[in-house]
Amino acid sequence: MFGMFNPMSAVTSNIPSVGGNEDPVDKEQAAEEEKFRQEAIKEAEEKRRKKHKKLEDERENMREGIRDRYKIEKKEESEDEDEEEDDDGNFMSTKKKDEVSDDPMAQKANEVKAMAEQGLNAAKDKCKVQ
Repeated sequence: MFGMFNPMSAVTSNIPSVGGNEDPVDKEQAAEEEKFRQEAIKEAEEKRRKKHKKLEDERENMREGIRDRYKIEKKEESEDEDEEEDDDGNFMSTKKKDEVSDDPMAQKANEVKAMAEQGLNAAKDKCKVQ
């Protein structure tokens, strides 16, 4: 009776059921195929790594030849330098805070900034007292 009202009922009755009907042999075969696929992926990754390492070694040999030809020393970056640069995260960190400028506008800006900080500190002190 309800089949008449649902136009998809004829189609859905012919769809095979999903799950539960797989043979154990198919599951074993699928697991084996997955294992082979994973091995192939690992092999391809290893080949890629070897290729890139070989290319990088060739580039480094080229660079070394250029350095020798032009008597350029290889730059060695230490970890300490990298850490110092990343501490502030501010691109203006190389400028000293107490540096006095000859520019009158910069001096005035520093004075205004100092007054603002002074007012903020005073307000914080008042809040602590209360």
